[in-house]
Amino acid sequence: MRKILLFINLPIIFFTLLYGIFSGNLAKNIYLEQEGYRVISLIYNNFNNVEIIKNFKGFEIEIKFISSNELFKILLKDKGYKHVKSNLFCKNKDAITVSRFNDEILLKFSHNSLLCNN
Repeated sequence: MRKILLFINLPIIFFTLLYGIFSGNLAKNIYLEQEGYRVISLIYNNFNNVEIIKNFKGFEIEIKFISSNELFKILLKDKGYKHVKSNLFCKNKDAITVSRFNDEILLKFSHNSLLCNN
């Protein structure tokens, strides 16, 4: 009788452990994939004249808005992005490149970018 109970409970425990492992990784990936939408809401909440040029499911985003360059850099650093180069910010392999044209700033967000391999 004990062997039958062990034989029945062992697959249940095994599949429960597998479910925990896979669901944990899925939740982490979903959280990381939502970073693009968090960047969009950050821009909308803090700046005026926001125009989204391109948005591919939060993975590739181009946004144009009006702001001072220093204010925007401070805001990105507060959100955990590290200033890597003159116009490149990285966080969890997500890259934000910033280009300035007169008063407008063009922001390009890339999820899992090759620019941020660290």
